[in-house]
Amino acid sequence: ARVTLAMLGAIPPLVNMMDDSAMEDAKIASLYALLNLGIGNDANKEAIVKEGAVHKLLKLIESSKPPNQAISEAIVANFLGLSALDSNKPIIGSSGAII
Repeated sequence: ARVTLAMLGAIPPLVNMMDDSAMEDAKIASLYALLNLGIGNDANKEAIVKEGAVHKLLKLIESSKPPNQAISEAIVANFLGLSALDSNKPIIGSSGAII
């Protein structure tokens, strides 16, 4: 199902929901959907990062004032999952996500 959803183009709209949606529940749903798509699927992890998710994850956590715990947890979970792919590590590391 993860491969099929990615092939059908699910990743770009989910990444875009991070900055297009004013509704926090929708942002949280998109974050967990992306996390789920990346679990056990390196191609999806790569596609999520190539779609610009790292920048949008950082932008989202910086714009959450006051910080929303649910969004923060989902962002951390995504960084953890995406960093499991070696080719994503330098991208995440150079993004400023790791202090």
